[in-house]
Amino acid sequence: HELRIRVYDEELPCLNGLMVVQLSRKVNLEPPSWQDLELGVFSVAVEETAPIETVVAKVQATDDEGFSVQYSIAPAKQGSRRRRNTFPLAINPRTGVVTTTELLDAEIMGVISAVVTAEDAGVPPLAINASFLVNVTTVACPAGFFSATGTYPCQAWAECTGNNVQLAAPSLTSDRVCGSSTSTTTSTSTTTTSFISSSSSPSTNASTSSTSSLPSTSSTTSTSTTSTTS
Repeated sequence: HELRIRVYDEELPCLNGLMVVQLSRKVNLEPPSWQDLELGVFSVAVEETAPIETVVAKVQATDDEGFSVQYSIAPAKQGSRRRRNTFPLAINPRTGVVTTTELLDAEIMGVISAVVTAEDAGVPPLAINASFLVNVTTVACPAGFFSATGTYPCQAWAECTGNNVQLAAPSLTSDRVCGSSTSTTTSTSTTTTSFISSSSSPSTNASTSSTSSLPSTSSTTSTSTTSTTS
């Protein structure tokens, strides 16, 4: 834009002057630049037990032309892979502080892949992007707790109550097994039968608990001789 200013002398109008002022908007030529960026990637780690609103990192960018900078974060494109319905990270647009927005799970999330953007307030506004990776690390279950993987989320071991006793000890990956314990005793009686033959003598039966006395019978045979006298 051009502004023309002409000045006249009231007494001598022929005396005047002209001043031309050119108004130009500062043209934004360079986008912001990242600080502490290695190989184009911000990479951090956070434990899966981190509560909501845990500070994960702080990204910073500067603008050499003096424009203010605002930040944003979004999920990285995952191609044909199924995307999550929610995104567990947020960023403060003024400070660049990245925080969690939900509880994390290493088995489900693994590595959270995102893109952070820094955009200046120039005309036209210019922006720069960078990859942002969050490695969600596992945390082992504490004493008295277990899970299928031995890591969070965990459940408390069961307690054996009443007449139940522990049948199997708990571990990091299995619960305590409780149940009733029954002791069964089986008695076996053995009967011994003694068979006595008819030819056994009385002394053979002496080992039995009861002895039968059988009467002995004597038979006398008389022979008569008859003489006949003729």
